[in-house]
Amino acid sequence: MAEAAPDPIAVAHAAWPDLDVPDVDFLAYIAERRDGVSPDAHVPAADLYLACACVRGVPAALAAFEHACLGRLVDALVRQDLPRAVAEDAVQNVRQKLLCPPPGTVGRIGDYKGAGSLAGWVKVIAIREALQLLRKERAPTDDQLVELPLAAADPELAHFRKVYLEQFREALLAALAELPLRDRNILRHQYVYRMTIDQIGAIYHVHRVTASRWEVKARAALLAGTRRRLMQRLKVSAAELESIMRIIQSQLDISLLRYLGSDEPEPG
Repeated sequence: MAEAAPDPIAVAHAAWPDLDVPDVDFLAYIAERRDGVSPDAHVPAADLYLACACVRGVPAALAAFEHACLGRLVDALVRQDLPRAVAEDAVQNVRQKLLCPPPGTVGRIGDYKGAGSLAGWVKVIAIREALQLLRKERAPTDDQLVELPLAAADPELAHFRKVYLEQFREALLAALAELPLRDRNILRHQYVYRMTIDQIGAIYHVHRVTASRWEVKARAALLAGTRRRLMQRLKVSAAELESIMRIIQSQLDISLLRYLGSDEPEPG
């Protein structure tokens, strides 16, 4: 006989005896955020209770959240090889977004649905915030962002820009959209934020060998998807197509910087 699931109210009160949220309001809060989740799935009642209390603006909850989720977050980001100044700014931005929304709105703490631990959820948001700050710090100038900066003195590159640039753009964007979410984010981490394989592995909690294999696979899939679409669109010989692909590979970094750098990292 399966063991009965713990009573979420009892778990919440045991974890946070100093927080005061009416039981009926807490149960409604859980129901709203767990809609569609399997009834057998674990409910992190203590974390949801703290989040609920923060949404309601309970002063003791804000202090508890600060201690439980933000207190050691800067050091955790620094251990991911992020500069301390960037980590400090990222945590302050997360604090503002989660707990201090504009008047009449709810802080993003209300977005927490209990799919994992609250502290882990906050850490992921902080990492993404830090990456955004790094991107702004390292943002190329407008001149550097000129699409495919091909040397005018190279006839092959000049011909490519004149004849195939639009087809390349469309094929690359379609191939990017076709990639799984994780592959797009890995390419963004590497080509936009210039993160090392070790840093990418740390984000996904995998060994650097696994992260490297994922990156190689994502890049190969992107090139294959781009090549397949160009073959469908262009009326060129096999030799000319291979020449085009060589140019594409040599220009891929700046293209990914432009196309992936314009968006925030996607969740997941």
